[in-house]
Amino acid sequence: MGKIIQAIRYWASSSELVRDLRYNQLEIKRNKCDITYLKKEMHTTENKLSYLKEKLERVELLNKQLEDWENTLNKLINNKNNKPNIYKKNKNSVLK
Repeated sequence: MGKIIQAIRYWASSSELVRDLRYNQLEIKRNKCDITYLKKEMHTTENKLSYLKEKLERVELLNKQLEDWENTLNKLINNKNNKPNIYKKNKNSVLK
């Protein structure tokens, strides 16, 4: 009788082990799928980040050009304001 109980216990414990093993195998498959998905997401994110870095560099370059143009324009305006206008109409001139 003891051997029968021992055999039943062994069978019960082995079936639990098999169930646990199958569950663990399913978990491993899920984790592999998660890793694959996360790798794809990481690749997509890296591409987006690279694109945004390129755009940022372009914007910084355009900002620098704009600053240069503003400085040039300000210099021209200052030069114009500092020079006498030789074409300015005289109030007493015939051409009015």
